[in-house]
Amino acid sequence: MHEDQVMRNEIIQELRTNTGLSIRKIAELLGVNRRVIERLVSKSK
Repeated sequence: MHEDQVMRNEIIQELRTNTGLSIRKIAELLGVNRRVIERLVSKSK
């Protein structure tokens, strides 16, 4: 995994746990596909 992907994943995890943002809003903010975020969030549970 590239450093950029690792950093992106960490940012997504922090946004999800520290804010009330939905998966869809995080996807819009970062310009990332919603499915990518759903996968990351489901892994962390």
